[in-house]
Amino acid sequence: MTGADSGTRHPAVAPGSDFYYASLYHPAPVREQLRAAAALRAELLGIPPGCSDRGVAHVKLAWWHEELSGTQAPRHDLARALRPLFEAEPAWRARYLALVERLHDALAAAAPADEPALRAWTDNLHGDFAGPLARLARPGLAVDDSVLRELAVDTELLRGVLELRSERRAGPAPFARTTLAGHGLSVASVVEATHTAALGALVEAELGARRSRLAASVAALPRRQRRAARLPVTLARLALRAAALTLADGAAVLERRVEPTPVAKLVIAWRTCYLG
Repeated sequence: MTGADSGTRHPAVAPGSDFYYASLYHPAPVREQLRAAAALRAELLGIPPGCSDRGVAHVKLAWWHEELSGTQAPRHDLARALRPLFEAEPAWRARYLALVERLHDALAAAAPADEPALRAWTDNLHGDFAGPLARLARPGLAVDDSVLRELAVDTELLRGVLELRSERRAGPAPFARTTLAGHGLSVASVVEATHTAALGALVEAELGARRSRLAASVAALPRRQRRAARLPVTLARLALRAAALTLADGAAVLERRVEPTPVAKLVIAWRTCYLG
């Protein structure tokens, strides 16, 4: 199986996904490598919310740690697809191994105490991939890593609310404890809620605040840098559009998922690539 096949079969990068459109306007070899790299990352991140038993999640993460350690021939399609990248740039293997370790820790972690702690936690899980993925897409990208990390954190924080139905079971709830307390809620009440209405104004308020912050992060990038860093910028703009649609739909994130149409996603990707 080729790297392209193994990458594009994963739901996170399959046709119609945000990453599919964000990587669309890159040369074919780069696009295939990007999708394989993103698919493996999504595979690992999907283990905690996909396992109702945390013991099973630990076992799966341990399997992946062994698979990615390089001590034996890779067995998984994604590990085989990325083997050339790991051999050419060993730092990539180290990033995935570090992510596995952090996901182990996340299974037992408490929700972050406040907003700075929440941002630090999000950066801990996602920040290390922000610059490398952007530079894998565009070698020589002249955008500071700290800017790319900030953009990735803002995007993931917004996605955390949009995908609350699954994200709330991935470890710490995607809200700080001080934010929950301000709405008269707890981590348990978020995890156990069956309808968004049970969370009161929390979801709508957080969607609005996180959307505003991400929009400001994108707008702060000069046009030339937005074009050059089109992979993370497109992902950010797709999240922003989904948030706008979700808010217009009543922010019922536990009941349904609202996304831009394929045509709308294509326009956002095209606009970012060619207009910045």
